[in-house]
Amino acid sequence: MSRLIDLKHLAMVRGLPCMISRADYYSHSTGRSQAHHLLKPNIDKFSNKGFNIKSNDSEVIPLCVYHHMILHSKFGSEKEFFKNYGMKETSGQEYAKQLYEGNPNWIDDSEDDLPF
Repeated sequence: MSRLIDLKHLAMVRGLPCMISRADYYSHSTGRSQAHHLLKPNIDKFSNKGFNIKSNDSEVIPLCVYHHMILHSKFGSEKEFFKNYGMKETSGQEYAKQLYEGNPNWIDDSEDDLPF
């Protein structure tokens, strides 16, 4: 099984604002975002293939240089990274799916716990 490569989609994702910045957090970087390939791509659970394989180009989210760097160096996992920003651990997968389906606007359908 080979990886999906979609250079046009990667270019589109790099042109979007950082996902964390869109969630009302400050972006520490200016300029273009980087396309972060999700760390846990969808892998056939019945095979040994998939370990140390980069995820498909359909499984990417835009992150500024700072947030991309700390995801890898400080947190090491998307679960902890998104948790740090008060987001669902599946936020990356959900946004990547929205992006690949043609919706570049981050939609978080999780319910907040605000009383109003």
